[in-house]
Amino acid sequence: MSRMIVALGGGNEVGRSCYDYGEFLIDAGLKLDEKRGGRIYTPTMPRGEKLFMALTHGHLDHVGYVVNVAREQPRMRIFATEVTKELIELQLYDSLKIAVEQREKNECRGLPAQPLMYEKEEIGVLLGRIEAVKDEGWFKPAPGYQMSFRGAGHIPGAAIVLVVTSYGSHIVHACDVSFDDQAFVKAARVPEDFLNPDLLVVESTHGALSAPLPARKDAEARLISVAKRVWARNGKLLIPQFATSGPQIIDPLVKAGFPIVLDGAMRDCMWTYQNAQHWCEGDVNIESPMPIYLGKDEENEGFQRSDSDFRRALMRWPGACVVACTSGMMEAGLSVLYAEEWLADSNNAIIFTGYLAEESTGRKISQIQKGGAVTFHHARLDRRTGKIEEWDVPVEINAEVYSIRLSGHSDSWKMVREFIEPLNPKCVVTVHGAPDAHIGMGEHIRNALPKAEIARALNNEPIEF
Repeated sequence: MSRMIVALGGGNEVGRSCYDYGEFLIDAGLKLDEKRGGRIYTPTMPRGEKLFMALTHGHLDHVGYVVNVAREQPRMRIFATEVTKELIELQLYDSLKIAVEQREKNECRGLPAQPLMYEKEEIGVLLGRIEAVKDEGWFKPAPGYQMSFRGAGHIPGAAIVLVVTSYGSHIVHACDVSFDDQAFVKAARVPEDFLNPDLLVVESTHGALSAPLPARKDAEARLISVAKRVWARNGKLLIPQFATSGPQIIDPLVKAGFPIVLDGAMRDCMWTYQNAQHWCEGDVNIESPMPIYLGKDEENEGFQRSDSDFRRALMRWPGACVVACTSGMMEAGLSVLYAEEWLADSNNAIIFTGYLAEESTGRKISQIQKGGAVTFHHARLDRRTGKIEEWDVPVEINAEVYSIRLSGHSDSWKMVREFIEPLNPKCVVTVHGAPDAHIGMGEHIRNALPKAEIARALNNEPIEF
């Protein structure tokens, strides 16, 4: 049998990850372009009947298209850790809500109605099909196949996938991975029982960096240092983040004694992490004090949506405070509302800790000179009149702006040194990165393993191994 991998998405890009190995798939995500009215980019639909699918973790760019793929593959088995399964549920319901709102806005503007990618009922059907992987042991996903999930160190529930195929090939799929200990998960490890595989598929997210990322402990210390300075002058600190990554970012501040307000979808993810069953040795018990949740219901388990009046009061709170909320790139979401109130005040600060797309508002703020301005655009549907209200809010940036790298992805130096070189694969395919990131990662791998075959994935172009 021909040994081949095709990146149906997530090859020469970050987003819509979906990888076709012939008889099985790994991941099915999407890519959201908030700059273009929430336009969604999806991977190519897989061809042919698949035996099984493995879902590596709960980020939308890896699981946002799963409902659609599963619909076309009614007999395909689907595997994920229990934490990933819960994050998929949160992400898909939230995405559907946003899609419905966007469709209503487009209809009011006289634009063609965009069909929804899936219906609410289909999410329940998908969740019923996902089989939970309980530990790092080996199991049979299909006749003739063996598979094992190993801790990826990226976010809780994230996995590196090991596969022994029916035709004898040994495959390691490692996207997304981190080799630094984080608040809730320890660093990924080399699978000592699976050395010298035929194929390693690995992310190249940080392959284009000119220097290694700072040590995570040093970055966390800097985060705490900034928070202390802002708190001492009675300022407000805003930390825009992604829902699934945010809880790990703010945990060092919670441990340092800061009362953190956790707002938006980040609360739901934190609730999942605090109550999830451990599935691998890399999981870390969450023993630090609880962050503050907006909208907490003392009489019931779980958390309600925040009351808008309470949130507005917090925005005008006269004392010091720290707020972490979505969205991380500040194209929309609660981080924009807080920023409009706080960024003009020099006592305040904003910290970016993760990836910021080139054209995102977050990237603009991170690069702007003090005293410069940024404009936030808003559009809201008035359901009483059926009309769209649109307005701009210009904000002068007098607050301190920091970029502190606390990435859930390892850089190419650490990845090659601590994972790829000791794993010693015969063939390496780089995915999940911009073209220059592929080039950089390839050079690092070639220097460490001059005998290995190295290929960079381009979407929809098969690679033999």
